[in-house]
Amino acid sequence: MKIEYVKTVLYVYPMLKRLAEATRDSAEHKAMLSYRAKGDAFHTALAVAEEYLLADRLDLLKERMRDVLSKLGEEERFFLEYRYFGKNKGKPRTIFCSERNYYRRQRDLLRKVAFELSVHGVREDNFRKDYGGSECMMRILRAVCEGKERGVPPKRSERAIRFQKSPSERSGSGFRPRATKTAMTTTAADTRQMTTISTTERPLPLGVFSSSSGR
Repeated sequence: MKIEYVKTVLYVYPMLKRLAEATRDSAEHKAMLSYRAKGDAFHTALAVAEEYLLADRLDLLKERMRDVLSKLGEEERFFLEYRYFGKNKGKPRTIFCSERNYYRRQRDLLRKVAFELSVHGVREDNFRKDYGGSECMMRILRAVCEGKERGVPPKRSERAIRFQKSPSERSGSGFRPRATKTAMTTTAADTRQMTTISTTERPLPLGVFSSSSGR
């Protein structure tokens, strides 16, 4: 499962309050109709108690995620809201990074959230044990593990972000400057000149460039 459980928590976060309320209502309904339940009274009462405890854990998870989000920067919170919460409010926002760098930052942010959740006791080794009783969460977890998470968050009416490289990225050594008409003309002239030189001058003796490793 690795980090898929973290994505599940993020996807379900906006609905945690309603999910906890629905789980608690279900427990109350089962308790009221317990006299109709099949089986002995002990296991019926245990099932009702487990559902109440699950509702409490969902409430606690919401509080823990709220604490995690409070430790993030404004842009980091926006990244999570856009990627996992399905929010699409206001005008499109310009993100000063390339699209490739945006996805890298999303991966780094996911690891950061995983660490913060582990501090609160939400870890991979206990996730199914604590939240396996929630059909909604397990359905989202299966979708994430099967690579079908694109259908999990609500669809947006339009793209809410625009990518723009920061000044440091635009001037970085990893990008070549755009070729201009002037530059292409200069390069062509240099090539013709070098061709003329090489055909008019005598060939240089072998070994001339052996000591000029910097050229």
